[in-house]
Amino acid sequence: MQIGCCWFDIKRTTLSNQQNETSWKMPLVEFVVLEHLARFRDQVLSKEQLLQLLPQEHRTPAKLQEAIDRLRFFLGKQSAQLLEAIDDQGFILHTRMKASINHTFSGPLAGMTKQKYGLLITQILLLIIFIHSIIEPVESIKPLNNQEIHTSSGIVSYYSVPNEGGSLADIEDLSRFFIPQLERCDSVLTVAT
Repeated sequence: MQIGCCWFDIKRTTLSNQQNETSWKMPLVEFVVLEHLARFRDQVLSKEQLLQLLPQEHRTPAKLQEAIDRLRFFLGKQSAQLLEAIDDQGFILHTRMKASINHTFSGPLAGMTKQKYGLLITQILLLIIFIHSIIEPVESIKPLNNQEIHTSSGIVSYYSVPNEGGSLADIEDLSRFFIPQLERCDSVLTVAT
């Protein structure tokens, strides 16, 4: 019977790890625990149920936990997730790997826990606040007036009139005076912006 990366041979009472090519002749306690978890796969077996299956001299919660720990160790880091302790209920042997519940992301940030992710977000927010306190925001952004100028030779030019220091009405008055003066010229020098 396949359990993650291991093959469990009930007749020979062995558990063989196919990743590192090792085989383990299982002690009685570990064998009994794994055999019953495998028979009732995807079902929670209580600690009391598992303890009743053990020989009298090994019927202690400490021996049961020791057997579970040894099984997880031999299954390997990845396959050990198949053998899960259910709080105050017992143990379950899953048929398939479950997605890790301790991680927020997959991919490059897969090792980041929710706590580390929260710390990272907090640091980014503090950095934004710090940068905002150093850099003074512009008080007001003044519009740029683009004026179209037609010269007597028929060339159309666009001149931008910055709106610095004066009201919009003052700038428009100056533009109304300045634009007709430029339009009378035969040629107008333009500067690329």
